[in-house]
Amino acid sequence: MLFTLSGKNFFTFKEFYMEFSEKLNVITGESGAGKTLLLKALKAVTGFSPQLTERKEDSYVEAIFLMNEALRKRAVEMGIEPSDEILIKVSFGPQRTIYRLNGKITPRQVIAELLSDQIEIHSQHSSVKLLDSSKHHLILDNMIRDRSLLKEYAEKYNEFVKVKKELGTFEVDPGSIAREKDFLEFQLKEIVDAKLQPGEDIEIERKYKKYTDAQELKKTFTLLMETLKDMDNSAYAILSNILHDLEALEKYGYKDFSEHARVAIEEIDYLYDMLVAELPNFEFDDEEFSQVEARFSLIQNLKRKYGQTVEEIIETGEKIANRLKELTNLEAKKERLVEREKELYQELIRLGKEIDKERLEVARIIKEKIQKHLDDLKMKGAIVDFQFIPNEHPTSSGISKVSLLIRTNPGGGLLEISKVASGGELSRILLAIESVLKDELTLSTVVFDEIDTGVGQRLGKIVAEKVKEISDSVQSIVITHIPQIAAIADRHFTVNKEIIGNNTYSFVKTLSDQERQLELKAMTGIIGEERLYE
Repeated sequence: MLFTLSGKNFFTFKEFYMEFSEKLNVITGESGAGKTLLLKALKAVTGFSPQLTERKEDSYVEAIFLMNEALRKRAVEMGIEPSDEILIKVSFGPQRTIYRLNGKITPRQVIAELLSDQIEIHSQHSSVKLLDSSKHHLILDNMIRDRSLLKEYAEKYNEFVKVKKELGTFEVDPGSIAREKDFLEFQLKEIVDAKLQPGEDIEIERKYKKYTDAQELKKTFTLLMETLKDMDNSAYAILSNILHDLEALEKYGYKDFSEHARVAIEEIDYLYDMLVAELPNFEFDDEEFSQVEARFSLIQNLKRKYGQTVEEIIETGEKIANRLKELTNLEAKKERLVEREKELYQELIRLGKEIDKERLEVARIIKEKIQKHLDDLKMKGAIVDFQFIPNEHPTSSGISKVSLLIRTNPGGGLLEISKVASGGELSRILLAIESVLKDELTLSTVVFDEIDTGVGQRLGKIVAEKVKEISDSVQSIVITHIPQIAAIADRHFTVNKEIIGNNTYSFVKTLSDQERQLELKAMTGIIGEERLYE
């Protein structure tokens, strides 16, 4: 419920403050005084920013809304901390408009969504929800007592949408699946046939390095042995010849030379024996080395394709196996989804027909009630009806599009309510509908603007009674020139304007009982409230 509305430097209002009754509130004043500007202020705090011709640093409007159960539930769903009341402030800075919810900057769209089902503004130039044919089914649904059918349909429809969405991303090309399966099976076989063990690559690499190192060492040792002694032109053979020549020189006093040669030959013998003794350590089973070499090559080949370690290769194999299972089950899964889609489609058709049946019965009752209110409002030539047009496919609202049609003049055709041209006629039609739906509305506040267009004194009494009846269930705010409505209001505001210097200013005032009598007198020219209905 709207508790207060206030603002500063808003169009021609230098400052204003309004505190509303929970029932019927009226706003009166001469044409052009600024009543419509207050409507713009209300629209602004509900998420519809007006186009200001002049912006000032301290220009703003703000409103306090009292929480009801529906608003509290919506706040929780949107992640907004609920409280007993919410404060919405709209600041119109030089560059941009800033929305605040309980002091925190909040996107305008969040404000609009939060209050979307709380306030209905009925104006010839306003976006009234009752004029939106996509929501006309809700007029009927709000009066269906057993809502289990609607709930079941909504659940089935949500599942239907989910299945269709999954099928929409489900691409099954038998040829590409067969090719992918063949390739994956080849890869999986390659990994499985390797019979890898975690950590095996480290051990195989160690053995392979040892074998390759041994081969290199054996080759080097053999070459050294040949150089030292085994070749015909070995170091040993050369030194032996040198020793023989030196021994021939001993008689000349060169015995020390031959001794050094003998020591060198002994060192060669010693080194040779060391090499011979070490050589067996480099002997390996050729078959075993071939196996290690083949295993090492296999693992290295798999690493290039499937991972840097044996563990990664094994993990890749598991992923390939899972993908093969998916491909194997892919067509079967699609068949199941297609079958489920058909089942849900049939269920929606069945439930939709039952809902249409319920809606038709409710439509019959509502039509009669609306017709009575239209007759009361002196629109005897007007006829209302609900049109059911089958949808090509089930939608979130059912299997038929529901539209509220109206004929305002005898001989004319039925039109959607949004196409009724006359503002006065439209206001009375909406008033008649609200009168019927007042106990079913989820709204906390309803605003009527231009409700008195084309309404005379006699009809004004009837309009006043309808508005009063609605305000007993829903907080009502009426901008009016009809004294009969003003006379029965629980709170009365008046708007006037003054020219001060070169500027025009608007003012809004909450009237006392005495001031209200003066305003009614000004509206009717008759002294005394008791004569308003004469």
